[in-house]
Amino acid sequence: PEVFGGEVGPASDLWAVGLLVHTCLSRRSPFQMPSDDPEAIARVVREDDPRIDAAVREPFASVVRGCLRRDPAERWTSADVRAWLAAMPEADPPPAKRAPMFAGAALALAGAAALAAAAWQLLVRW
Repeated sequence: PEVFGGEVGPASDLWAVGLLVHTCLSRRSPFQMPSDDPEAIARVVREDDPRIDAAVREPFASVVRGCLRRDPAERWTSADVRAWLAAMPEADPPPAKRAPMFAGAALALAGAAALAAAAWQLLVRW
């Protein structure tokens, strides 16, 4: 939400990770957008609480909630995300038809975190 005010940084990257993981797992946004109007989108993101879809299960639901905290100071960091996922006990694999979705979400999360870290390094050097 702070990006709409011109603030960009690691916290906004983690917000994007939360959106990406949620969308990969549920195929929908955690926000109901009234239109494609940027001002309407900014208002929804700043004022409405995200709705975590039932398709987004643990451990990803906690990651999404942590990454979508409105206050950047309270939002999870990439270290928080890594620590949460690393602490999760191994579970039985999901049913075969769900496996690609979980694998895709895990890859998306790892890719988004790597991309965010690289982008931050470029911004710091710039």
